[in-house]
Amino acid sequence: MDFNITDTLTPQEYSFFRKAVEWLPATAPQAQALQNSSKFAVARTHTGQPAGMVRWFGDGGMLYVIADMIVLPEYQGTGLGSCLLQTALAAIRAEVPTGQRRTVYLMAAEGKEPYYEKNGFVIRPNTAQGLGAGCTLVIEP
Repeated sequence: MDFNITDTLTPQEYSFFRKAVEWLPATAPQAQALQNSSKFAVARTHTGQPAGMVRWFGDGGMLYVIADMIVLPEYQGTGLGSCLLQTALAAIRAEVPTGQRRTVYLMAAEGKEPYYEKNGFVIRPNTAQGLGAGCTLVIEP
């Protein structure tokens, strides 16, 4: 299936994604506030329906955080998640001058750590808070 990648996500779509994967809900003000500092890559079907998303933010130089990556269950296993992750990483690489190092952090959902590891992240175990492991990717010059 082909997807269009956009850089916009409404607060309602963000809430929809969180509910679809049974994450804790975001309040309306929280979802609205995401627009203040986040960047998005959103995969949409040919009809414009959201199928997956990744959200990140950073300082524009050294440190970035991938805060959310969600692929709707019916699209998991299709390569969509890898496409979204690579879109986010390419945007991060493009933002930092050539030759400078940057670090990307994320907190994997429990059981999803191997996915990020195969995408180049180093796993840092975490048993606190019932979350999966913290993951770090250092992009060298």
